[in-house]
Amino acid sequence: MNNFDIFDGTSTPEWSLFKTNFDFTAIKNGWNQEQTLQMLISKLSGKALKFYERRPNTIQKDYEALCKLFEDRFDWVGYSYLSLKHLENIAPYPGELIEEFKHRIEELVEGTFPNKSKKDQEQLVIENFINACCCDEEERELVKKSCWMFS
Repeated sequence: MNNFDIFDGTSTPEWSLFKTNFDFTAIKNGWNQEQTLQMLISKLSGKALKFYERRPNTIQKDYEALCKLFEDRFDWVGYSYLSLKHLENIAPYPGELIEEFKHRIEELVEGTFPNKSKKDQEQLVIENFINACCCDEEERELVKKSCWMFS
C-alpha cells in the first residue's frame, strides 16, 4: 500500500485518499468483509487508533459504519479553516458519550490551534464544549462554574 500504509489521523493522506487506496488493495487481494475490517484496524495508529478504540463494540465490528465515522471525523484533517468551522458547529453525535464528545473537541482544538499553549487549548475546549451543550447564557455560566469534567 506504499504511502498509504498507516492512517494516523493527523497527516496526509486524509481519510478519503487512504480509504480509496485501502479499498483497492482489499479488492485486489480478495479480502472478505471480516478480513477487510481486520486489515483496516491493523493500519490504524495514533489518533485514528484512539478514535477506533473509543467506539462502541458494535461500531468496531461494522466496517461500513466505522468508515462513515472515520469519514466524518478525519476527512478534513489539515484544513484549518474547515477545522475551525467544524469546531464552531460541533454537536454531540446521537448516543455519543459525553467523554467521547469532549475528546473529539480536544482533538479538533489541538489540530486547529497547534501553536497555542496547553492552557489556552484547554480553555478553548471548555468554551466549545459549553457552547455546544448549553442553550442559553445562564446554563453556560452554570457549567463554567462547575467544569467538573475538565479538571
